[in-house]
Amino acid sequence: MLLRRPASAGGTLQVVLLLGASVLVAGWALWVLAWIRLPLAALLLAPVAGGGVRAVGQGLAESRERAYLHQVLSRRISPTLLRDILRSPGPVWNQAVGSRARCAVLFSDLVGFTPLSAVLEPTELFALLNRYFEAMAAAVLEQEGLLDKFIGDAVMAEFGVPRSRGDAQEARAAVRAALAMQERLEALNLELAAAGAPPLRHGIGLHFGEVMAGNLGSSQRLEFTVVGASVNVTSRLEGLTRLFPEHPILISGDLLELLPGELAVLPLGSHALKGWPVPLQVYALQGLQAAAGPSETVPAVRSSPWSVDQPQ
Repeated sequence: MLLRRPASAGGTLQVVLLLGASVLVAGWALWVLAWIRLPLAALLLAPVAGGGVRAVGQGLAESRERAYLHQVLSRRISPTLLRDILRSPGPVWNQAVGSRARCAVLFSDLVGFTPLSAVLEPTELFALLNRYFEAMAAAVLEQEGLLDKFIGDAVMAEFGVPRSRGDAQEARAAVRAALAMQERLEALNLELAAAGAPPLRHGIGLHFGEVMAGNLGSSQRLEFTVVGASVNVTSRLEGLTRLFPEHPILISGDLLELLPGELAVLPLGSHALKGWPVPLQVYALQGLQAAAGPSETVPAVRSSPWSVDQPQ
């Protein structure tokens, strides 16, 4: 009964050691106090044999689980986060469960890509999208974000699930990822211009809020993702970039509040978003203030006269 309780091979081995120590202590006490000799070999063999068999089975199952997780996650999250998850996978990645979490959500979508895709050959379209996604994914993974999914020509990512480093740090990581995505798009456009191809434009929305994080799907195929109003708000923010083509990165006031004095932004007023009960304060992200994160690498950004603590 005791050996059935631990859920991991390590826990089973600990129970085996505890049972073995208990047998030895009981045998010594009975011999000293009552001159009763217990069959120690048989009493030790039971937990060692039973626990050994169970621990081997659990170890093999955990090894298969880690191999599966590594295959699924190695292209979606940073190596650092992957090592952390593989140390203690838990139920979050392999069961149909969900839990509340706070995280930064990032949406990026190509602007005006549908007309371009209509004139490109399928092979050219796939090659172009793969070049774009490769650059965008690298920016997310470098900041230890979760690359959630690709939806057509859009990218969805989160910072703060399944592990959180703190709200401010996750918000900062999302901002850095968005700025890096913009820089990498500009570098890609230089390559496209050299090849005589038209440039690409994208919009990025950033928001911080509560989500439900967990696995969605069927018993045959589960996908870890996040759902909730915060996801919809981020998507709507990205859509607002169509109204402000000169500002490709828009963030919410909720995210801005987590990084006081760190971001250079341009206030764009409040906007009513579909599915959101109150108008949302929207800001165009211009870059990072020089004082933001001195111990961290600050990506090069275009300077701006606007910041959150400067009146318009």
